[in-house]
Amino acid sequence: MMGRFRGRMMVTAALATALLATACGGDSGGSSSEPAGDETLELRLAIGGDLAIYWHVFVGQQYGVFDKHKVKVTPVVPRTGSSTDMVNLVLSGDADMANSLPDPALAAASSGSELRILNFEAPIVFSVVGKSGVESYDDLPQNFKVGVSSPTTSIAAFSRLLLDNAGIAEDRYSFVTTGGTAARLAALKSGAVDIAVLAQPADFKAEASGMKVLDYTVKSAPWYGITDIVQAESLEDENTCSALGRYFDALREISEFLADPANKEKAIAALVETGNNSESDAKSTYDLYTDQGAMMGINDPLETLKGTNDLLAGVGAPTAPDPSAMVSTDCTSDKS
Repeated sequence: MMGRFRGRMMVTAALATALLATACGGDSGGSSSEPAGDETLELRLAIGGDLAIYWHVFVGQQYGVFDKHKVKVTPVVPRTGSSTDMVNLVLSGDADMANSLPDPALAAASSGSELRILNFEAPIVFSVVGKSGVESYDDLPQNFKVGVSSPTTSIAAFSRLLLDNAGIAEDRYSFVTTGGTAARLAALKSGAVDIAVLAQPADFKAEASGMKVLDYTVKSAPWYGITDIVQAESLEDENTCSALGRYFDALREISEFLADPANKEKAIAALVETGNNSESDAKSTYDLYTDQGAMMGINDPLETLKGTNDLLAGVGAPTAPDPSAMVSTDCTSDKS
């Protein structure tokens, strides 16, 4: 699922100032470097691969928006593509920022890691899909099975939240641990589970094989999605803060680009160019994101952290003692 980034960990070049590469590894003394001025700054960005949720990265690279704002965004992709591994890249200093679900950041905070959430980029549009013959919640048997990656993940929490919102009692269903999106799709196809939460393009593939989307998570939790995560100490470095600010200034422009219907074909082409998305899936994703209000942008992340913390607590997952303390907006616009 990682397309042209498959199996590759990108190695960053040293900046002319040789400062950004050490920003997240960190001088514990908190000293800041000389600002870079007009030179291009590099930002090592952990992402999960060639997925639509990183649409902004592809648009920024392919249409020169990052170049315009003098920030070189270098994707760093962990082998698994998981949010936990992306956050671990930030913690180890191998990435400056992660575009990640908030769950692993909250878990890390529960054990004392100093992470900061700078932005809520976009809500995730997970689809609740029923196996063949299940076309609404009413078609579910009295005792049914829900495919999840693990009983203590956001996928399980969302499944429980949406079923509760549909008026379905917890004693009617049980979780079946199947694995990631591809494994959950396979479990649906085989009939091993009755419903499962899927991400794009697995949900489109499910529909193409005759299955039905019953619900979208964004309807019940528009606050849940991709966040921008950094080490707290990295924000003390002027070059790092400037690079982050340039990235967010570029993101504002990319957000306007994606929101403009006149750019639909260019946006679709940017996603197809990654090599992991067909034109049909890219078009369907664009329409879905537009319909669900899930295009990327600059947003306050506090509601995301509080809501996710509560959601994860409900399934016994690690949570942060004070999610509001993790929010920082100091570097979300370039001040250099």
